[in-house]
Amino acid sequence: MNKDEYLKQLERYLKKLPQKDYENAVEYFTEYFEDAGPENEQKVMAELGTPKEAAAELLRDLLAHKTEKHNDKENRCYLHNIIAISVLSILTASVSLPVICVGIAVVVCVILMIVCILIFMFCFDIMLMIYSGKMLFYGIAAVNHSLPGAFMFTGAGIFGIGCVILLSVFMAYICRWILNGLIYFVRWITRERSAAS
Repeated sequence: MNKDEYLKQLERYLKKLPQKDYENAVEYFTEYFEDAGPENEQKVMAELGTPKEAAAELLRDLLAHKTEKHNDKENRCYLHNIIAISVLSILTASVSLPVICVGIAVVVCVILMIVCILIFMFCFDIMLMIYSGKMLFYGIAAVNHSLPGAFMFTGAGIFGIGCVILLSVFMAYICRWILNGLIYFVRWITRERSAAS
């Protein structure tokens, strides 16, 4: 592959960029090849990687630059540019789009399933707390009528409160485990992407 073929393929990956960014990118790569000279074309291509890899690297840098530079602006044109660059960087990634979509869908489904389980456990914890409080109240109220009944209701209420505490600790442990897992997953994805670059 020569310089012209390389630049043509690169332009094909970058053509959906906003016009100004597209022109700057093409000019940058053209000047980069011209500065290296015809004798170093192969060396420059090896340094940049495939046109797809070079485009992906440029898009990641451009996205990072735009998000840092315009952190406070929220106009529609800027948001459109960011979305376009993000989509292009995903499309130029070394992993194919269907695999990325399936991976995102699996992660979203797992997160939704865990959230549903946590909501169920939280509701069960509240229901158990209400029921245990009610049993404890009945136990205290039954002291005048029947001492064994009072002990039974009071014991059931205390047992229920203990279960509520254990379930709350267990839920906190699960939430912490999920949070650590998500942090590890994000670090792993980031590390994989930087290693692929």
